[in-house]
Amino acid sequence: MTAAERRLLDYITEFQVKHRYAPSFEEMRESLGIASKSGVHRLLTSLERQGCLVREYGRKRNVKLVPERPDLSAISDADIAEEFRRRFILAAASPSARKIGLDVAA
Repeated sequence: MTAAERRLLDYITEFQVKHRYAPSFEEMRESLGIASKSGVHRLLTSLERQGCLVREYGRKRNVKLVPERPDLSAISDADIAEEFRRRFILAAASPSARKIGLDVAA
C-alpha cells in the first residue's frame, strides 16, 4: 500500500466514524490535496483491488470499508473444530431450533 493509499484509507475511516457515511470524491480530493477526482478514482480502485474497501457503483458516497480479517494462521485445526462444535450446539439449543425439532446431544 502506498503512502497516498494509506492517507486516503485513514481519511475515509475517520470520516465514516465521525459522520456515519462515506466522503464524496470532492471531499477525498480536497483532503489529499490533489488536483483532480481521477486521482481519487485511481487510489480507490487500487484499494478496492487490495480488498480494503468495496464500492457500490451508480450510487453517491458509495465507499464501504472492509473490516480487517484476523490472522487465523496461528489457530490450530482442533481449536477451529471445537469452536465450530460449540457454536453449532448453541445454535441447536436456540428456541427456533427446538421449533423445527433439531436435537443435538452434547
